[in-house]
Amino acid sequence: MTQLPKQILQNKQLTWGLVSMIVFQSVVSIAQFFLQKSLFGYKFLGESDLLHFAGIATQTIGGREFILPSGTTAHPNVLAGILVIAGVLLWQRRGDLPRWLALGTLLVGLIALILTISLSAWLAAVLAIAFFLVKNKFDPIQKKLFLIGIWSFAIIIPLTLAQLVQISAHPSLVRRVALNEVAVANFVQNPIWGTGLNTFTKELSLTNTNKDLERFIQPAHNIPLLTLSEIGVVGVLAVLGLLIWLQRKNYHPDSLLLASCIAVPLLSLDHYLYTLESGRLAVAVLLLMVLVKESEKEPDSV
Repeated sequence: MTQLPKQILQNKQLTWGLVSMIVFQSVVSIAQFFLQKSLFGYKFLGESDLLHFAGIATQTIGGREFILPSGTTAHPNVLAGILVIAGVLLWQRRGDLPRWLALGTLLVGLIALILTISLSAWLAAVLAIAFFLVKNKFDPIQKKLFLIGIWSFAIIIPLTLAQLVQISAHPSLVRRVALNEVAVANFVQNPIWGTGLNTFTKELSLTNTNKDLERFIQPAHNIPLLTLSEIGVVGVLAVLGLLIWLQRKNYHPDSLLLASCIAVPLLSLDHYLYTLESGRLAVAVLLLMVLVKESEKEPDSV
């Protein structure tokens, strides 16, 4: 059992699975963006109906409103996060593939990632790239400081959003801050046990008085705050227990740092890693990355 994470991540069939998934999701999402509609619909590929789905994600570009692609996932942010995680894994395993295939797959994935306009995934991708560029230049102490700095973003980001809302009335920003405030209020009222697992939206629908959230009943877009709201101090202790458990494992420090570079932006600016099945599967992949006891040998060049 202790070798299971390593056996899974070093299975070469996983590499081809990553290629297939990235290419499939990217091609579907690129087609969705340029056609501005679902490619084949829910019954064939499981796509959301991008033309008749309430609350669909859009972005104004050059004065024109565009529907953002989500592939066969629930939301563009979910697609973007999955593409980042899969892309990082593929980069680590690029030696299993012909050069042209590895580069081509990563390129098409990058195009799809850009089209999602997912700021959280973009930040995760930038941090992951920064990790690969500087990991061999840092000593162990510097890497620990880097890790602390990365996790400090989980606190800095919601505080920064709360300040930005004072100077910007962008609807997305206002709603995110309002949801974070609801999460904090729920925690203050129920600090020990919280309101209960998966009860945030139910409580919000029953008690909401904020007009900005009337048609935006969603979980808080910050997993630490959402967890505090639903599980309270018990949730904090559970997270601390997980960290202590990981500390006792003979994990590779670089793996923990890389997983943190990806996870922190996603969990600080969205909720799907906690609330959606696809997100929880992504968390499982990140944990597998951390639990591999020996770093996988990466090729020096593509």
